Amino acid sequence: MDSTNFTGSQTASIYIVSDEALTVGEERILNRLLMDAGINIENCRVGWIFNTRPNIDKTEWYRDSAYDDYFIKCLATLDEDIINVRPNVIVPLTNPTLRFIECTNKILSKRGSIYWNERYDCKVIPTVHPSMIMKKWDLSPLSLFDWTRIEDESGNTNFTVP
Repeated sequence: MDSTNFTGSQTASIYIVSDEALTVGEERILNRLLMDAGINIENCRVGWIFNTRPNIDKTEWYRDSAYDDYFIKCLATLDEDIINVRPNVIVPLTNPTLRFIECTNKILSKRGSIYWNERYDCKVIPTVHPSMIMKKWDLSPLSLFDWTRIEDESGNTNFTVP
């Protein structure tokens, strides 16, 4: 059983990272945002940290060493896939994925900003997860703005500080 799942092109210029697989509703919102921003889905790869949870007691989930081992294995697999794909832009959708890519948190305050990641030699542009848009529709225009910026930045690897 794979600990991490990926879908999309192995030569994608946009790599979208989530902590878990997207639900059908979240996929629909993401697809709509991509379409409205002019992003071809063929140009994207989606990777998520967890495919399935390890078979351990749910009450001990975050304190159990089995979780730590499983989480580290999942992150290593995700890291390897990002290195192999060599995208122009990585798009973290959640706090755990932003922390993994950029060692920072608070996705709502970082969303839309462009960062440079030395490890992956590419730009990082965080935006909100589709589940957050489902809960608060006010985030939809902000997210569309982020995806439009992601489309603009995905065409090249140049990074200039504004």
